[in-house]
Amino acid sequence: MAGHDGPMREVLDGYAKFLQEKDLALDKHQPYLVRWVAEFLRFARAHAGYSFEQTLDLFLAEVGGRVGTKPWQLQQASDAIRIYRYQYRGAKAGKDDAPAVHAFVDDGARLERLREVIRLRHCPEHGEDLSALESPLLGVSGPRLKVSRPRPTPRPS
Repeated sequence: MAGHDGPMREVLDGYAKFLQEKDLALDKHQPYLVRWVAEFLRFARAHAGYSFEQTLDLFLAEVGGRVGTKPWQLQQASDAIRIYRYQYRGAKAGKDDAPAVHAFVDDGARLERLREVIRLRHCPEHGEDLSALESPLLGVSGPRLKVSRPRPTPRPS
């Protein structure tokens, strides 16, 4: 885990070992899960004062706003962070972590915000199927949606 301070390196090395011992991800995917956790921990340090769920929402929105981010990457990041928190660290979901109690935004609003950010960043010409964003990780499932860019109306001559 090059590029991390001592205590963070120890935590990330422990998490990597945990993933391998518990066989929670393919060997080739494990470094990516560790990287997501490292990014999240740095993000959480810079955004102190929020509950875990609020920080996770903010982090996923920031990641989703990056050019080239795919929906499966958001899911992978969320999985990695939740495995880290609830399985590796053994944290119990508290009242401040419950999305229904103290959510930064509700699940539907979170999903719509992520869709909009991705749509605007990628500017799909002919529409893009974003239904992969509807996952249990985001707490939302529903019909497949196709988002397309509005076509300009021709001006009368």
